[in-house]
Amino acid sequence: MAFGFGGGRRSVLQQVQQGRWKNDEERKDLLNKLREAGLKPADSLSLIWNSDAGVRQAASEMFISRADVSAAMLLARDMGNRTSAQRTYAGRIFNRLPEETVRPVVENLLGDKLP
Repeated sequence: MAFGFGGGRRSVLQQVQQGRWKNDEERKDLLNKLREAGLKPADSLSLIWNSDAGVRQAASEMFISRADVSAAMLLARDMGNRTSAQRTYAGRIFNRLPEETVRPVVENLLGDKLP
Protein backbone atom coordinates (compact mmCIF):
# COMPACT_ATOMS: atom_id res chain seq x y z
CA MET A 1 0.00 0.00 0.00
CA ALA A 2 1.57 3.30 -1.01
CA PHE A 3 1.23 6.53 0.89
CA GLY A 4 2.17 9.87 -0.62
CA PHE A 5 5.55 11.54 -0.25
CA GLY A 6 7.64 8.58 -1.37
CA GLY A 7 5.29 5.82 -0.25
CA GLY A 8 5.41 3.29 2.51
CA ARG A 9 4.69 3.40 6.19
CA ARG A 10 8.25 4.47 7.01
CA SER A 11 7.80 7.64 4.94
CA VAL A 12 4.51 8.50 6.66
CA LEU A 13 6.06 7.78 10.07
CA GLN A 14 8.96 10.11 9.33
CA GLN A 15 6.63 12.87 8.15
CA VAL A 16 4.61 12.65 11.33
CA GLN A 17 7.73 12.49 13.53
CA GLN A 18 9.04 15.65 11.87
CA GLY A 19 5.69 17.46 11.91
CA ARG A 20 5.61 17.78 8.12
CA TRP A 21 2.15 19.11 7.56
CA LYS A 22 1.02 22.51 6.38
CA ASN A 23 -2.38 22.67 8.01
CA ASP A 24 -4.75 20.74 10.24
CA GLU A 25 -6.35 18.93 7.29
CA GLU A 26 -2.98 17.63 6.11
CA ARG A 27 -2.16 16.58 9.69
CA LYS A 28 -5.40 14.61 9.95
CA ASP A 29 -4.69 12.97 6.60
CA LEU A 30 -1.20 11.91 7.70
CA LEU A 31 -2.52 10.53 11.00
CA ASN A 32 -5.18 8.54 9.13
CA LYS A 33 -2.53 7.13 6.80
CA LEU A 34 -0.42 6.26 9.81
CA ARG A 35 -3.32 4.38 11.40
CA GLU A 36 -3.94 2.52 8.12
CA ALA A 37 -0.26 1.57 7.88
CA GLY A 38 -0.58 -0.69 10.91
CA LEU A 39 2.62 0.36 12.64
CA LYS A 40 4.41 -2.04 14.90
CA PRO A 41 4.27 -1.01 18.56
CA ALA A 42 8.00 -0.23 18.57
CA ASP A 43 7.48 2.20 15.67
CA SER A 44 4.55 3.93 17.34
CA LEU A 45 6.53 4.24 20.57
CA SER A 46 8.56 7.20 19.30
CA LEU A 47 5.35 9.08 18.56
CA ILE A 48 4.05 8.66 22.12
CA TRP A 49 6.54 11.35 23.15
CA ASN A 50 5.61 13.74 20.32
CA SER A 51 4.80 17.34 21.26
CA ASP A 52 1.54 17.25 19.24
CA ALA A 53 -1.39 15.96 21.31
CA GLY A 54 -3.15 14.45 18.29
CA VAL A 55 -0.03 12.53 17.30
CA ARG A 56 0.40 11.28 20.89
CA GLN A 57 -3.22 10.14 21.00
CA ALA A 58 -3.00 8.29 17.68
CA ALA A 59 0.32 6.70 18.68
CA SER A 60 -1.10 5.58 22.01
CA GLU A 61 -4.10 3.96 20.35
CA MET A 62 -1.86 2.15 17.86
CA PHE A 63 0.53 1.05 20.60
CA ILE A 64 -2.24 -0.25 22.86
CA SER A 65 -3.98 -2.12 20.05
CA ARG A 66 -0.86 -4.14 19.13
CA ALA A 67 1.39 -4.09 22.19
CA ASP A 68 2.96 -7.29 23.41
CA VAL A 69 5.27 -7.91 26.37
CA SER A 70 8.41 -6.81 24.51
CA ALA A 71 6.78 -3.55 23.36
CA ALA A 72 5.51 -2.84 26.86
CA MET A 73 9.04 -3.45 28.16
CA LEU A 74 10.41 -0.94 25.64
CA LEU A 75 7.90 1.63 26.89
CA ALA A 76 8.74 0.93 30.53
CA ARG A 77 12.48 1.23 29.97
CA ASP A 78 12.06 4.39 27.89
CA MET A 79 10.02 6.03 30.66
CA GLY A 80 13.12 6.37 32.81
CA ASN A 81 14.53 9.00 30.44
CA ARG A 82 11.36 11.07 30.34
CA THR A 83 9.89 13.98 32.25
CA SER A 84 7.39 13.47 35.03
CA ALA A 85 4.50 14.50 32.77
CA GLN A 86 5.62 12.05 30.09
CA ARG A 87 5.94 9.23 32.64
CA THR A 88 2.42 10.01 33.86
CA TYR A 89 1.14 9.80 30.28
CA ALA A 90 2.93 6.48 29.77
CA GLY A 91 1.40 5.24 33.02
CA ARG A 92 -2.04 5.88 31.55
CA ILE A 93 -1.05 3.78 28.55
CA PHE A 94 0.02 0.94 30.84
CA ASN A 95 -3.33 1.14 32.62
CA ARG A 96 -5.05 0.36 29.32
CA LEU A 97 -2.89 -2.66 28.45
CA PRO A 98 -4.12 -6.17 29.29
CA GLU A 99 -2.84 -7.64 32.55
CA GLU A 100 -1.17 -10.52 30.71
CA THR A 101 0.95 -7.94 28.86
CA VAL A 102 1.85 -5.80 31.88
CA ARG A 103 2.47 -8.48 34.52
CA PRO A 104 5.66 -9.92 32.96
CA VAL A 105 7.02 -6.40 32.50
CA VAL A 106 6.47 -5.49 36.15
CA GLU A 107 7.91 -8.80 37.33
CA ASN A 108 10.96 -8.32 35.12
CA LEU A 109 11.55 -4.76 36.30
CA LEU A 110 11.14 -5.74 39.94
CA GLY A 111 13.53 -8.63 39.39
CA ASP A 112 16.12 -6.19 38.07
CA LYS A 113 16.07 -4.43 41.46
CA LEU A 114 16.45 -7.52 43.65
CA PRO A 115 19.95 -8.33 44.97
